Amino acid sequence: MPFFGAALALTLVLVTLFWGQNAGLSDNGDFARVMNVNRIHPTGDGRSSFLFQQYYVMDLEGGSAAQQVASLFTTTDDGLYYSPQFLLIQGSKVMNFFYNKFVGGSVDNYNLAFLALLYGLLLAAAIGLILRHLPRGTMPRRILAALLLLFLFCDAGYALYFHSFYGEALQFVSLLVAVGLWLRLYDNPQRWGSWILLYITLYFFGGSKLANIPLACLFGLVSLLLLLRGSGKWLRLLTGVLCVALLVSQGALYSSIPDWMENDTNYQAVFFGVLKNSDTPEQDLAELGLDTAYAPLAGTHAYQSSYPMDIYSDAFRQGFYEKVSKVRVMGFYLRHPVRLLEKMDTALMCSAYIRPPYLGNLSSKRMVHVKRSSAWSHLRVRSGVLYCFPVMLPALVLVSLFALWRVVQCLRRKRKRESLAAYGALLAVCAAVWAAWVLPIFGNGEADLSKHMFLLIHLIDGLVAAGALWVAPRLLRAARRCKVHWRPAAVVCCVLMAILLTAALVHTQRALPLVQFGRFENKPLMWEIVREDEETMTLVCRDVVTTRPFDEKGSNLWSDSTLRGWLGSTFLAQFTPEEVQRLVTVEQRELLSEPYAGQREGGQHALFWHFDPRRTADLAETSYYKTTMDNVYLPTPEMFGSFPARRGADWWLLAPYGNNGSMQRVVGADGFVLMRDAAEPAGVRPAVTVRK
Repeated sequence: MPFFGAALALTLVLVTLFWGQNAGLSDNGDFARVMNVNRIHPTGDGRSSFLFQQYYVMDLEGGSAAQQVASLFTTTDDGLYYSPQFLLIQGSKVMNFFYNKFVGGSVDNYNLAFLALLYGLLLAAAIGLILRHLPRGTMPRRILAALLLLFLFCDAGYALYFHSFYGEALQFVSLLVAVGLWLRLYDNPQRWGSWILLYITLYFFGGSKLANIPLACLFGLVSLLLLLRGSGKWLRLLTGVLCVALLVSQGALYSSIPDWMENDTNYQAVFFGVLKNSDTPEQDLAELGLDTAYAPLAGTHAYQSSYPMDIYSDAFRQGFYEKVSKVRVMGFYLRHPVRLLEKMDTALMCSAYIRPPYLGNLSSKRMVHVKRSSAWSHLRVRSGVLYCFPVMLPALVLVSLFALWRVVQCLRRKRKRESLAAYGALLAVCAAVWAAWVLPIFGNGEADLSKHMFLLIHLIDGLVAAGALWVAPRLLRAARRCKVHWRPAAVVCCVLMAILLTAALVHTQRALPLVQFGRFENKPLMWEIVREDEETMTLVCRDVVTTRPFDEKGSNLWSDSTLRGWLGSTFLAQFTPEEVQRLVTVEQRELLSEPYAGQREGGQHALFWHFDPRRTADLAETSYYKTTMDNVYLPTPEMFGSFPARRGADWWLLAPYGNNGSMQRVVGADGFVLMRDAAEPAGVRPAVTVRK
C-alpha cells in the first residue's frame, strides 16, 4: 500500500501539471527575490502577473562542463535573504544542465518542470511514509487512508505550487515529510537516521517561509517527547544536539531577514492592518507610540506608486521604522480583542482557496484556473465549512482544549506517559494552527492574505484528514455494536450535523423582494430590490441576461466600454417608452485603474482587490474615480453583498482591477470576486434605478 500510494501521488501531480497544457502558478512579483539570488532570469518580455511561465535562462560560467556545473551552485550577494529552498533550486539547475547536454539544447535553458519533479518526488515519499507508519488497521481502513491523503494533498491547489518559485511548495512537502518521519519514530524511536532526517526536514520547513521559524522550533522541541517511548543515553545526546542545532540554524535564518523586508511588513502591519478600516486612526497611532500625523496613510500598503506624504524621507524612517515593531502590533491587538477577531474573520475567509485566486495557471491565457484534479478545492470552496468563522473558531477551541486535557492527563498518570508524545504533537499542531491564523495579521496586516493563509489551509486539511481517520473506525465499531454502543455514533453525527447546519445558515443569503420590469429577448425580467426610498428603487437583475465582453478593445474603462454602449442601446431598446421614462439617470462614481488615473476627479489610489465579497468595497471611498451619468449600469462594489451572488455563472462587477487597464472584476459562481480580461466574455446582470 505505501508504494502504490506514493506512485499514485506522483502520477496525480504529473497529470495535474502536464496533462494537456502545462499548468503552474504565475508570478506576483515574489519570484525575483529567489531568481536573482540563484542567477535565473525570465525569457522574452519578462514576467507576467497572470500568465504561468515555465522556461527561464540560468547564468553559467567557465569553459569546461565541470566549471559550468560548479557555477550552478553560486549565488549573488544582493542583500536578499537566504532560504534552504535555494538548495532544491540549485538541484533543479543541475538536472536542467545535464538534460540540456543530453538532448543537445542550449545548456543555459532552465525548465521549471525539473523543480516540480523534485517536489513531486518529495510529496510521494511523504505519502508513502505516512501510509507505511499509520497505526495498523484492516485493509479497507488502509485503503480509506490512502484515498483520503491522495484526495486532499494531491489536489491541484497544492500541486500547482510545485510549478513555481514560491516557498509554499517547500513548506508543504517538508511538513508532510516531517509528519511521516514523526510517525516512523513513534513506531520505533531508536531509528537514529530518522531523527537526523526529521530535524533536517524541520530546518527546511522553517526556512521555506521565514514566518515558520517559531513553528519549526516548536515542532523540534515537541518531537523530543518521542524519547518517552524508549531511548538510551546516546540517543538522548544525539537528539539534544540535533535540537540545539535546529534552534541555532533557525536563529541564523531569522537574523538574515533584510531590513527592507522587515520595514515593508511593519508598514503593512500598521497601515494596511491596524489602521485599515479603523474609525480612530489617530488614536491607534498614539497607542502604538507613533506620530498621529501619519493618519492619512491609513489603508495604504508598502508597494503603491504614490502616498499622501513622503514615506522615504529620513524623518519618516526615524519616526516610524525605528519605533514600530511587530511586538507593538501584537500588543495592540491583544488589548483590542474585538478588532483581532474581525481581522481573524477576514483572514479565515482568505483561506477559502488553496491556490491564490489572483494568479493564473496557464501560459496561453491570462487568469485561467485549471479544473483538473481540483475536486477537494471545489468542495472546500463550495461547502464553506472550513472558512466559516462561527464554525471554525469554536471547533478549533474544542480541539485545542481536548489536546490540552489529554496532555494534562498523561502528565498526571505516569502509566500514560508513552501517549504524551501523540497528544503533545496534537497540541503543538493546534498551537501552529492558531499561529498560522494570527501571525500573518501581526506581521503583514491584510496584505496578500490569501497567500499567507496557505499554512493555515494545510494544517486545517491535515486535521480534517487526522480526524476522519480517527473517527471512521470508531463509527464502524459503534455501528457493529449499535445495540449497546450507539451513543458515540449518535454524538458524532449530531456534532457533524450541527457544524454543517451552522455553515449552511451562515452562508444562506436572505431572499430579496422581486419586481418585474422590462423585457429582454421577449422574456420578462425579474429584478431584486437592493435599495429603496420613498420615490425610487435600485434594482439588480436577478439572473444573467447575456454573456458579453466588458470591452471588445480590452479596456477596463467603463465610460468608453462597449458593454456600457450595449446596455444603453440594444438592451434598453427592448423596453417600452413608459419603462424607459421610469429610469432615473444616476451620477455614477466610476472607479479607475492605475493607467487611467490621469482622468481622475479624486481619490488617492486604485481600488485594492479583495476576493472576499464582504470586502470588495474596502477603501472604495478613497480610490481613484471620475463621474459618469448612467441609467443602466452594472452592480457596484458598494451594492455588492446586499444581494445574492451565486447564480451559476461569472458576471461583471463595475470595478476595474486596479493595477492594469485591461482587467475587470467578475463575481464567480462561488460568490467570490475574481478578475478577468475585459475582452473576455462574462455574464451581465444589469442594474437600474427606477421611479416608483
